[in-house]
Amino acid sequence: MAMCLATPHRPQYDGGIVLNPELNDGLNGWSRFGDAKVEHIESQDGNKYIIASKRQQSFHSFTQKFNLEKEKLYTFSAWLQVSHGNADIAAIFKTQSGYETAGWVLAQKGCWSMLKGGLVVNSSGPVDLYFEFVKNFKILIVIFQILSDPKNRYSNEGARGVENYNIPDQLLRFTSSNGIAVRGHNVFWDDPRFQPSWVGGLSSNDLWAAANKRVSSVVGRYAGRLFHWDVVNENLHFNFFESKLGGSASTIFYQKTNTIDGRTVPFLNEYNTIEESRDGASSPARYLQKIQQLRQQGYRGPLGIGLEGHFSYANLPYIRSAIDTLASARLPIWVTELDVTAGPKQASYLEQILQEVHSHFAVQGIIIWAAWSPRGCYRMCLTDNNFRNLETGNVVDRIRRVWGSAPRGTTDSNGFFEASLFHGEYEVKIKHPNGEKISKLHKFNVVPEGDEPNTVQFKIDV
Repeated sequence: MAMCLATPHRPQYDGGIVLNPELNDGLNGWSRFGDAKVEHIESQDGNKYIIASKRQQSFHSFTQKFNLEKEKLYTFSAWLQVSHGNADIAAIFKTQSGYETAGWVLAQKGCWSMLKGGLVVNSSGPVDLYFEFVKNFKILIVIFQILSDPKNRYSNEGARGVENYNIPDQLLRFTSSNGIAVRGHNVFWDDPRFQPSWVGGLSSNDLWAAANKRVSSVVGRYAGRLFHWDVVNENLHFNFFESKLGGSASTIFYQKTNTIDGRTVPFLNEYNTIEESRDGASSPARYLQKIQQLRQQGYRGPLGIGLEGHFSYANLPYIRSAIDTLASARLPIWVTELDVTAGPKQASYLEQILQEVHSHFAVQGIIIWAAWSPRGCYRMCLTDNNFRNLETGNVVDRIRRVWGSAPRGTTDSNGFFEASLFHGEYEVKIKHPNGEKISKLHKFNVVPEGDEPNTVQFKIDV
């Protein structure tokens, strides 16, 4: 979970291109941004920091100017706190063409929280860094509709009390017979626009009854047959059930789901946490706060982090820093709905994002959101209507070949064979040169364990 420290750590990379990063030279390199009183302070323990007070607007703070280059990848970090309560703070770079949000942090009183982020710029030139304080903010969002999953919009209960699981049952019979694993998406959706038509008029008591029936029905029916449940979809951006049933509604649903189906990991699932640095509603800090809220309200069971991954562009430094932050929760992370908006760089962005996400040790799986239908795909297709690969399909096939390639080789005179492998589960067979002795199938798992190479030993009788 994200830390809040009495004393901040030293700057990463010795501050990089930041002038006077540890503030050992007063305010050298730093100046006022907007209408604020900016002061250099040194605490009794020797920690030096800047205070921005008497601010008139949310963006009034302090600033430093940098020259950034197009297409370079920039990481960014800072330690922040507020004088009272807590607040979301964004690090923003004012460029020649607009504003780039590098990251967010939920800052608190009395301790230092780390803002970790990154950015790319569209053109080379001077930029101004400043910090924007957001309290009790409201985010305006374009709502989208997904029609690909019969369970997604509760269409199996179009009228109250009338359930029809015919389509999902058929889908599960097909996937089971073909060895295809299935995620449960989703038990509930917290967006009020995606509730069955009959739900809106229910009283609180009736809604509780309907919600409890929903959990028991769908989770009970498919218990043990799925590998994840998205229990309450998008409950960072929306709060339909909390507004009707109280602030602990999500926690109760997670607990009920885990009680009914203890073999399947319940997940949160959100958009814009890694895709869009400007959306503070679902920032990594807010995601960790939601996890902490579930724990504080009494849910102690397993939990997973679902990141939808609906990208419009590839801000690789921000993606990496966001996942770094989420990884501090030490929970399984999956990218659950990966796609890229159509455009001339769609395939290029897709490849960059897949490589970046796959390379992070904390990411356990990736699901591409490209289900085909005669009416087209949600935002990204891999093939045309004759099932010929589009460029995005070529990207996926090429990457799968690389990721799934099986190294072969001969051991040295001491019986060692060295290979560079991605993190994950592997199976290995050992064959004697005479061709007669073949070992049984051995399984092993490659996990991040520092910089030292891992050694796995197998034996074969000859």
